[in-house]
Amino acid sequence: MKTIALELNTFPLTALMDKSLDSWGIKDRHSRFIYTNRAFLDCFNLPQGVDIIGKRHDELPSCVVAFLANLRQEEKKVIKSGQRTTLIKAHLLRHKQKRHPYLYEIFPLYNQEGRCVGTVFYGKKPDTFSLPPIRYFYAI
Repeated sequence: MKTIALELNTFPLTALMDKSLDSWGIKDRHSRFIYTNRAFLDCFNLPQGVDIIGKRHDELPSCVVAFLANLRQEEKKVIKSGQRTTLIKAHLLRHKQKRHPYLYEIFPLYNQEGRCVGTVFYGKKPDTFSLPPIRYFYAI
């Protein structure tokens, strides 16, 4: 994991992520966080000093665990296929106490040798979101 973190220091993608108001993060092949931006932490109302680097989502506060449940399966698919995947998840934002849909994209992260070393995820609230009437809604 240290090698991946060192590679990220020379990779300008994190500069873009740091400035973004949308949630961004990077995980290694074992689904451990190696980077998240402030917007990701704010989404879950996590304090500024919270350290999630090196942890899996199931080691984080329950609000994060519930939201990111079943993402590990999707991350494995992305790593195996080398192709991105898109998810729509409903999430109860703690600071707003209202359920919102979030659109998440998960991409493979490659090192200089072309080997997949983890995943990059990006999440945002859709600007507009409409579905036909749904008879049953299951909250995640």
